[in-house]
Amino acid sequence: MLNVAFELGSNVCSLNCPGCFTEDASNHDHKKPQPNEMSIWARFRLINAAAALGAKTINFVGAGEPTMDPNFHDLVERIVSEGMTPVIYTEGSRLDSARYVNDLKALGATVVIKVHSLVDREYQNAAVGMADRFLLGRDYFDWRNLAIQNLLAAGFADCHPTRLAFDIIAGRGNLRELTQLQRSCRARNIMPIIITPIPIGRGAIATPDSLTVEQITALTTELSRIDREEFGIEHRSIFPYGGGVPCTIRGFGVYVRIDGQVTICPGDDEIIGNVTTEPLSDIWTRVMARNEAFTGRCPPREIAADGRCHLPVHQ
Repeated sequence: MLNVAFELGSNVCSLNCPGCFTEDASNHDHKKPQPNEMSIWARFRLINAAAALGAKTINFVGAGEPTMDPNFHDLVERIVSEGMTPVIYTEGSRLDSARYVNDLKALGATVVIKVHSLVDREYQNAAVGMADRFLLGRDYFDWRNLAIQNLLAAGFADCHPTRLAFDIIAGRGNLRELTQLQRSCRARNIMPIIITPIPIGRGAIATPDSLTVEQITALTTELSRIDREEFGIEHRSIFPYGGGVPCTIRGFGVYVRIDGQVTICPGDDEIIGNVTTEPLSDIWTRVMARNEAFTGRCPPREIAADGRCHLPVHQ
């Protein structure tokens, strides 16, 4: 076990993203706490168990917005105390505070911040379900940009390897911007993670913004060409990942939901165990056999991308 993803935070978020993979597709309201969320002590034990199995990084992905959980700081500190790197996936709701950002930097955290567009305010706000709402007197586009400024000012992109990444969901609305986003990230030492939606929860619903297989293939090929010819970075173009290396959760880790249920990865809905009823080590022993077939590809996204060429569109 090297790289895991855990829903260590409560199912609460200020946004209402239409493609949220941790929210049921039938729920159109804002995310609310679930009655069966793991206790803080169960989450601490889960972190300890991952460390004992050799994990080097824990992707802190929610279930909601990680920084909104009242125990967020304690959970990050526990990850660090166990010798692992916390990788915080966030929409930046707390990162408008320079002091808060500096605290994360001091802990050695890596931050992956949500970016759909750096130039199209309307598209970015709609992509997080905030097209008609304002937060704390400013819209999400401004809020997110301030968080990025604070992260850069704190030096998250000054080290090697970088501790700042953009989580970029590719769609028809930002397709023309993605090559420039790639160049901008490389020039500023930011890791670009350019990918299609995780096809589970709300993300399983095809929308007018969904890309076709042909569009995704052309995009990943072009991003690899830009890396090779303009930045001297050689890597394989593994469908449907653009911008760099593929995800390694499927193959070198597991995904644990806030209620303790375990799946192979965030995009897989087959429950293979529950850490509230059996040790993580026992579940990992069963998973290892499956991992022998891991190639770096993403079967859930590949299947979804192919199917969306024929699925009815949800308006």
